[in-house]
Parts: sequence; structure tokens; C-alpha cells
Amino acid sequence: MDRFEDIHRKVHSTIIRENSDIRDSFLNHFSFDIGKFSYDMAKAFQNWKNFDDKTKLDREKAAISAMLYLAITLNISSMKLFVSGNPIASGNIHRQVLESIALAFLFSDRSFDTLELFMKQKYPANKAIKDVIRHQSKLHLTKYSLDILSNSYRFYQHYNQITSNTIASFVSISDKAIFLSPYFDESKILEYKKEIEMRVSLASIFSNIVESVISNVSSWK
Repeated sequence: MDRFEDIHRKVHSTIIRENSDIRDSFLNHFSFDIGKFSYDMAKAFQNWKNFDDKTKLDREKAAISAMLYLAITLNISSMKLFVSGNPIASGNIHRQVLESIALAFLFSDRSFDTLELFMKQKYPANKAIKDVIRHQSKLHLTKYSLDILSNSYRFYQHYNQITSNTIASFVSISDKAIFLSPYFDESKILEYKKEIEMRVSLASIFSNIVESVISNVSSWK
């Protein structure tokens, strides 16, 4: 049986240490994908910044800009958590990325009262994806982009509650061990690959998402 002092040291180390060795393992397998993700998110950030610089004196546009910024920064943070060996925390944040995108689209159409209701805490974010699907054409969201959003949201829905996947995420198949801290499991490469590909797909349309929302706003009268 492990001594309490050893367990305490492991817990403390888990909280304060950097996971550079784990990120190195992900980079060894997925450096191209991570590089593409970084490039596409940088382009999205640049597009957002150009929009944000023009929204300072408009409350509604500033709210839309803030939601786009939230989507971008959360998406980057989610990827960092994932390649640091924290899939559950990463997945939960990724759901918020998708909901933020959907909210930005809904806010960008003044014929909806989503922004007002949301600011009054009367519109739950988990409704946003379904409402965007319902009003796809009106929001000028392409079917390709909608498919990526819908598929991602369907996948990350299981992070909304405790499931067997939650338990499995803390168990190493290759080492046959249960980990207290983040880790990289060579036997889960295919699972990692599937999830990273989904994240890269979303990043690839992020600039288009920002541009579509800006285009909707530009049509305001």
C-alpha cells in the first residue's frame, strides 16, 4: 500500500507541474495537425481582431465580438488541455466552444431576441446549436460548416455527464494502470487521432465562421 506521503506528493505534483513530456508525445504523433490547428486559429483571431476594433461604441456588436473571442480562446485552451493529457476537461470546454459559435450566429441576426434573452440569463446556451440548425440558411451558415458543428457537438455531448468514457479516460490500456495525473497512452492513438481530426476540422472553418457572423452584422440597418 502506498504511503500517504507518497500519495500527497503525487497530488501536489499533478496540480503544479507542467506536462511538457506529455505534449511532446502528442507532438511526436500529431505535429502536422497541431501546426495546422495553430495556423487556422491564428487566422481566425486576426479576422476577429479586425472586427473587434470597430465595435467599441456599440453594445450589441461588442457582445458578438466577445462571444467570438470566447469561442476562439476556449478552442485554443481546449486543444492545449487535450495535448496535455486532460481529455475530460478539454471535452467540456470544447462543448462551450461550439455553443459560443452558435450563440454568436444567433446574436448576429437582429430578428431573433437571443442576445437580449441571453444577457438577461433567460436563454440557455445548450439550446443554441439546435436553433442554429433550425435557422441555418437565414444565418448564412454553409451546410459544410453546419455538418462539422453538428458532428462535433454530437460527439462532445457525452462530456455533459459522467459515462463509462469518463472512467476509461483515466485508465491506461498499455500500462494497465489507473493514473492520478494526466498521461499519454500509446494504445489510444486511434482515439486521439479521431478527436484531433475533429478539432482540426473545426479550426479549418473558424475564419469562415467569424467572417459569416461579421457579414450578418454588416447587413444591420
